[in-house]
Amino acid sequence: MNIVFGVIIGFFILMALVVAHEFGHFIAARRSGVEVEEFGIGFPPRAKAWIMNPEYIAWKKAKKSGKKPGKKPKKWLKLQKSEWDKKQKTLVFSINYLPIGGFCQMKGESDSDKRPHSFGQATLWQKTKILFAGVAMNWLVAFIILTVLSITGMPEFMENQFHMPGDSAEAKVDIDEQYYIPVTRSTWSAPIVGAVTTVQLTGETYRGLFNMLTSLGSGIVKQFNPDESIRNEGQAEIKDAGDSVSGPVGIIGIIFPKSFESGPTTLAFLAALISISLACMNVLPIPALDGGRFIMIAFYRLRGKVLTKEKEEKLVARTFIFLLILIAIVTILDVTRFFR
Repeated sequence: MNIVFGVIIGFFILMALVVAHEFGHFIAARRSGVEVEEFGIGFPPRAKAWIMNPEYIAWKKAKKSGKKPGKKPKKWLKLQKSEWDKKQKTLVFSINYLPIGGFCQMKGESDSDKRPHSFGQATLWQKTKILFAGVAMNWLVAFIILTVLSITGMPEFMENQFHMPGDSAEAKVDIDEQYYIPVTRSTWSAPIVGAVTTVQLTGETYRGLFNMLTSLGSGIVKQFNPDESIRNEGQAEIKDAGDSVSGPVGIIGIIFPKSFESGPTTLAFLAALISISLACMNVLPIPALDGGRFIMIAFYRLRGKVLTKEKEEKLVARTFIFLLILIAIVTILDVTRFFR
């Protein structure tokens, strides 16, 4: 039963972290004057949808201008199913059936789109803020979780993990009363501990990614060596690289149930770690991710050339296929762990 609850909680936490990421894009886009056409929780098909009331928007504008706009109208109106396929003039908020994240659909997401209030029409600085607002939100979520944990009890999972002088220390029972994890508690220094731990975990995430790629590359190269012992050594490195990563199946089906058994402290720490991992991954220079899109847009801007919609879609599509293949490989590795 714990496994079932762990999987369910894992789905909700992963979904919440992705929605938080997309909400960062949403806030930055709206602040930059870019029109957001739809913000969705989950992925289609739609379950329910609402539209921002045009009368509410007019009322808000009148109020800002100093006029007396009268009675405040409803902010949201239910969008009838017959209207779902039609383009709406104001923001649509939707709840969708596939619980695998969320999305923020902006007007004209191509860099070459120059329509008013489109993403393409925004300045390079505004695009930078929009693209990196998602990762900033994930780091913020991690900081908040780790700050709370530093008050309630921060588990010591790393060597030389940061804590302030005077923080109280104790031992906490982990899974099935077999393992003990040191725990420290902070008071006034909790935000400092939360911030520094976020930075430490970010560094550890990038270090782990570098080590994994190094082991994988070294292991593949060693497979072409005529010496059998070196080839075996390379196979061990490839195995270690595979064991060091986990995809959605491993996180939801293995890691979260075990963390659920360990208690809310371990579960919260894992949520913070995954939030940091999402931020770190999205910063990578891969065109299908936020960091890669920024580099692609900035590169064309510095060259003084236009990044056409066709070029952008081609680059994003190719790298997205690569990511899908990578996810498939990691998923296969996750599934094999169930049968070990």
